[in-house]
Amino acid sequence: MADRMAEIRDLTADILSAEPEEVESAHSFIEELDADSLVAIELLTQLERKYGLEIPQESVQRMTNLKTTYEVVAEIAGW
Repeated sequence: MADRMAEIRDLTADILSAEPEEVESAHSFIEELDADSLVAIELLTQLERKYGLEIPQESVQRMTNLKTTYEVVAEIAGW
């Protein structure tokens, strides 16, 4: 779990142009890291490519921070 969480953290940090530590501590990507809908779609697309998944677009609403993003990916991937 820790390795995949770190991978998702690093990927998210790259997309948000943020430090991994900022992503890890953020309670809300939108409020604390200025994410918007375009960033959310980019994150969704990159996660799908990295893990070979199809993540429903409605799942983006749940992906508000690192923990919930990991949970969405883990649920779909069956981890």
